[in-house]
Amino acid sequence: MADSMDESHDEIEDSLEDLLIFPTRKGLRRSIELIEASFVLEVEIMKQLGVPKQTNESMINEQREIVDIAKNELDNHATQVTSNACASG
Repeated sequence: MADSMDESHDEIEDSLEDLLIFPTRKGLRRSIELIEASFVLEVEIMKQLGVPKQTNESMINEQREIVDIAKNELDNHATQVTSNACASG
């Protein structure tokens, strides 16, 4: 369990480092997907450990909010790029 979380965190860290060097929508999308998968894994590990769902509910809601914010930023960036392309075209 801990190994899979460590691997997940390493993948996220690598993805975010790549994003700093090459800030692309594809890189941001990959980072969001890795973070989202890590959150799912974390919830599964908590279930396996027998942690009651209500104990995790706040954490799950916060994780969902983080992913939603990131996806909204990605969507906003796409809209902004499209608007800029239309304005300059």
